[in-house]
Amino acid sequence: MGDGGVPGVRALVFPRSLVVVGASPRRAEIVESVLRSGVPAWGVNANRSDVLGLQCFPRVTDLPELPETALLLVNHERVEQAFVVEEQKHPQGKLEEI
Repeated sequence: MGDGGVPGVRALVFPRSLVVVGASPRRAEIVESVLRSGVPAWGVNANRSDVLGLQCFPRVTDLPELPETALLLVNHERVEQAFVVEEQKHPQGKLEEI
């Protein structure tokens, strides 16, 4: 980076797009904050198509585009298992882009 910043930090602080993995009404404050940000965002929730106005998809691989940043609201075991399952189903799919 030519501005003296730490590489990769911009995507965490000012993401161009993001996904909320584990979006849920139980985490309303986080979902509402994401919606207020104005950043293109989607949720991942296998049981809901919408959480407080945030469009949700069953899996990360179902998103309309690859988000720049992921906000994980699930425990690491669930995240790891989801990636293993999707990679097995789509060995040449979107997951290679991550």
